Amino acid sequence: MQDKKADFSHVSELYKTARPTYSEKYLDSIPKGLKIAEFGAGTGKLTSQIL
Repeated sequence: MQDKKADFSHVSELYKTARPTYSEKYLDSIPKGLKIAEFGAGTGKLTSQIL
């Protein structure tokens, strides 16, 4: 069986740069002062925008 991670690795940087960021409207809807964790195998863009 072929390693699926290897199939995506050659486009991971393209995906990371091409994926849009979250809108200000969405970010403003997140209650302030809460402890928030972003789960998933994503780019971490939400985390970087709310920190």
